[in-house]
Amino acid sequence: MSKIILSGDLSRFKPEMLLRILESVRADVMITLESANNGQICVLQGKVCGAAVPPHRGIDALREMVPWNSGTFTVRDASGTMTAQLIRNPDIMAYPDNASLFRAMMGRRPGTPEGVVRPPGTAGPAVPAAAQAGAATGARPASGPKIGPLARVPHLTDKGRATSRSLQSNFQRGMAVDGDKWRLILKCNGELTLFQIGEELQIMGERLLKSVKELQEESLITFDNLDSSTASRLSGNFKFGEYMIARGHITQVQLEAALQRQQELARKGRYMWLGEILVEMNYLRPSQVQEALAFQKRKKS
Repeated sequence: MSKIILSGDLSRFKPEMLLRILESVRADVMITLESANNGQICVLQGKVCGAAVPPHRGIDALREMVPWNSGTFTVRDASGTMTAQLIRNPDIMAYPDNASLFRAMMGRRPGTPEGVVRPPGTAGPAVPAAAQAGAATGARPASGPKIGPLARVPHLTDKGRATSRSLQSNFQRGMAVDGDKWRLILKCNGELTLFQIGEELQIMGERLLKSVKELQEESLITFDNLDSSTASRLSGNFKFGEYMIARGHITQVQLEAALQRQQELARKGRYMWLGEILVEMNYLRPSQVQEALAFQKRKKS
């Protein structure tokens, strides 16, 4: 049995945070996660090279485990482990680094996507056919998640436009634009999604969401409200999870993790409402749950 070098609680160390720490020290380790399900992640020289959680392997397994925020983790030294005992998945190893792997993972749904092709003569990751067609015509690929917070398109407020003009003027005079949120605001044109902006600027994860929150709090950017067509569709057959995704409060990944948690609890004889679970997992605030309930009540009346 290999040596345990680190262990702890997933409520304090989220999987993504753990992977970033291990990447910074170029560790060779095997991570075991024990939550609603049990999974493993293999990291060599700091780079994720494989993942498994029943019934998934590869990117789909990693995508399932990243949102976990309850349970425990154990990190074991893998430097002396035989190669045959390590988890290696071609779809993960196709990416040159963790950053590109996580960008791809954020935009991928479970299972193999339809219409995916691999560039001829390359050993790189699969690329959607639509993206190849866009590259041929010079169009921007429709990358990134189709739903959830990162799929939202930020719009500059009047205050934001004035700030953006000031930043551009300073930039033209040779002054550096420092800070994530100021770089973000220069990219807000009402057309790009947050995922696309973050991808271009190499600002992702909690770092991106923190900067976006600061811009919103300073009234520099805004987002469209739930559109009328979506509201009308939801009002006929209210679905809590779908409503929260449409509002941009949670992602599809987070909803699936909460539903899985709900099923696990039900099997143990503990029944919890989906909203309670999303709050327990820190994906929603109680006020957001109350907002959804008020919306449902208005549509029924």
